[in-house]
Order: sequence, then C-alpha cells, then structure tokens
Amino acid sequence: MADQSERVRASLAGRYTIERELGRGGMATVYLARDLKHDRPVVLKVCAPSSPPSSGSSGSAARFASPRNSSTRTS
Repeated sequence: MADQSERVRASLAGRYTIERELGRGGMATVYLARDLKHDRPVVLKVCAPSSPPSSGSSGSAARFASPRNSSTRTS
C-alpha cells in the first residue's frame, strides 16, 4: 500500500506533510500530518478509492466536514 501513501503525499503536497499512518480500515486510512499553513499537527482521514462517500446522500459532505471542525483544538 505504499503506492496509496505516495499518491496521498503527492496530492496534499504544499498544504500538508504526512508524518505517518495512524490506522487503516475497510473504508479509510488515517494519517498524522502537519498543516503547513497553520503550522500545527492534524489528523487526516482519506477514504479508500473503492469506498467514496455516497454522492446521493445530501448529508455526506456535512458528516465528513464536522469532525475536522470539532477537533481543531486537540491540546
């Protein structure tokens, strides 16, 4: 799965630096990263290519955005 990590690193270059993988499940991989704009650690959840969020669900975007907003202050 190094290929997936390299694709994620390349697509996020300039905005985030991936430090390490924290976990992997059937639907997503979670990474510890550094937000280069705000110079702080963040956690990124990247959906697996085989399981993107349902485009038919009107609430799917809100569900994915919500955890980011609630976890910006972790310390």
